[in-house]
Amino acid sequence: FGPVTGWFDRGLNLPLDELVVLSGECNEQSNVRADSLSYIKANFTEVSKVAVYVEVDPLGVPWVSEGNHRIMVAAELGVKSLPVHVRYFSGGERKAVAFAPSRLVGFISGIFIIIIGANKCLK
Repeated sequence: FGPVTGWFDRGLNLPLDELVVLSGECNEQSNVRADSLSYIKANFTEVSKVAVYVEVDPLGVPWVSEGNHRIMVAAELGVKSLPVHVRYFSGGERKAVAFAPSRLVGFISGIFIIIIGANKCLK
């Protein structure tokens, strides 16, 4: 997809409703590993601290690259939100709608991070 041109590398706490609708990078939703789900359920308090990774392609289309099983377990457990890191490729931040940086800043918690321009992550 080309170079990473923007990102949120910490501080986002996104509602699960925003995440359950995203496709997985390898269509994980239709290829669920039961052993992974069992492990995540048994260790959810610790595992849920690890950020889900969402990537946005040059056309602004987001997908989950890491964390599909965590999202599935969180939905089953009734969790409302998860920590998320977002990376944009080749200007995807300029075309994104649901994952537009201007929209995601409303979900920042803790350290304030916003994308401005290309190849910048301000802290």
